[in-house]
Amino acid sequence: IANEYDLELKDLPNSKNKITEALDDGYSIIVSVGPGTFTTVSHVMLIVDYDNQGRFLIYDPNNLNNSEKSWNFDEFTQDIKKMWAFKR
Repeated sequence: IANEYDLELKDLPNSKNKITEALDDGYSIIVSVGPGTFTTVSHVMLIVDYDNQGRFLIYDPNNLNNSEKSWNFDEFTQDIKKMWAFKR
C-alpha cells in the first residue's frame, strides 16, 4: 500500500527517542496496540506530534477524548505491538 501511495515507510522500534526522532524528521507514526490503555482488543492509531513536555499527540479513531489530550510514553509503551513511520 505504501508503494501505491508513494509513501516512505519504515519499521520503528518501541522507543520514545525513536518516535521523537521520526516526528522531527517529518514522519507520522502508525501504532498498533493490544489490550490495555486504549482498547480491550487490538487497535491502530496515529502518533502525529509531541508537545514541549515530551508528551505525544495521538489520533485515536475510536475515542475523541484520547485524541484531545497528550500522552506520556510510559502510559502506553506496554500496549505497543508494532510501529511504522511514514511520510511522502
